[in-house]
Amino acid sequence: STSPTVKPVAIKMTDMVIQPSFDWQTTNTYQFTFTGSQPQMISIGSSTGLIYYQMYVKPQTASKITLSFPSYEKKVHFLYNGKDVEYTLNTPLISYNLN
Repeated sequence: STSPTVKPVAIKMTDMVIQPSFDWQTTNTYQFTFTGSQPQMISIGSSTGLIYYQMYVKPQTASKITLSFPSYEKKVHFLYNGKDVEYTLNTPLISYNLN
């Protein structure tokens, strides 16, 4: 006995229906400002352990960086001084004190 063969149906791009609410944005951009009273390194990473960026923060100085993340990324981790702080990405301007 042979199994039935499924024949694929060709769909044209013009036949696709896309909901008006579909989010076409693939990345979101955030500006981070880090401050602290001591010199230290900070890593910005994903919940899966991927490190997106590392930077040195000088004491009493605002250290700024602009980064883009995949739009599905809703939280990042700030890794510094043996700490792992989960931070929700809910605004494009983020200020964080490392003290």
